[in-house]
Amino acid sequence: MTYIVYDLEMTVRRKKGQIAEIIEIGAAKVQAEDGTPVIADSFQTFVKPSVVPRLSEDTISFTSISQDDVDGAPPLPEALRRFTEWIGPQPYYLCAWGPDDHR
Repeated sequence: MTYIVYDLEMTVRRKKGQIAEIIEIGAAKVQAEDGTPVIADSFQTFVKPSVVPRLSEDTISFTSISQDDVDGAPPLPEALRRFTEWIGPQPYYLCAWGPDDHR
């Protein structure tokens, strides 16, 4: 069985009503080899935010992601297409790295 363990980085929200946009998708494809989990492959892409395209200083400080990183990145629909293509057609379990990644 394949496990896809993903982690999302999002913009920092400080005020009620602000939207947290995904600005990075990272993942590891984990498979068991002789009963031992092994990272078979990894995936990473920055994502260009669309609602608020300029990263706040709080976001840059918290994530270490720069404005240049996201300016040259694909928008979310393209990043998700690349991610799902990377996952591939085989059966898998999707596992979030942290509770915020579920939303």
